[in-house]
Amino acid sequence: KHIEDYKQMRAQEAAFSTVNLELQQLGTMLRTAVIWGYLKENPAGEIKRLKTAQKEPPYLTQDQVARIYPHCHDWLYTFVTIALNTGCRISEILALKWEDVDFRNGLIKMRSDEEFTTKGRRNREIPINGFLGHVLRKAPRHITNSHIIFTARGQCPDDKLVRKRFYVALKRAGLPHFRIHDMRHTF
Repeated sequence: KHIEDYKQMRAQEAAFSTVNLELQQLGTMLRTAVIWGYLKENPAGEIKRLKTAQKEPPYLTQDQVARIYPHCHDWLYTFVTIALNTGCRISEILALKWEDVDFRNGLIKMRSDEEFTTKGRRNREIPINGFLGHVLRKAPRHITNSHIIFTARGQCPDDKLVRKRFYVALKRAGLPHFRIHDMRHTF
């Protein structure tokens, strides 16, 4: 009853998402108190959260996509093209190798193996559209590195470097801050 009263009171003065976060933290504390032996059982049980309106995820508009491309140089251009045209995650794009691209059937094969694991550990095939196919065919290949995305030194960039370059391109294009993951939403 105290928790329900608190929830109703807080809902009058704070955003529902804030109240839900507080309830989640309270639930964690009470469960931990049971584990540590301070309580025999969790007095709150499962605390019901407040319903919140689901926000539309951020995405780039066609105009914003057109504005960012001129500021993406070398491997970042290929990276952004793959991200916008496949919806792949940053780790999936960085793990892509040329052997994963099937130009004949117009597919990119996302596979989990000993080097890389996809989210959910599921293999999948992603269609290659005309623009992505054109960019991939023109993308340079490295003599010793089989990855699609590689730096001028032939090394695979880490996600920190990709983010840094992406944010620089956004700034130069005069665009608001977007996360790389927002390209999945754009796709």
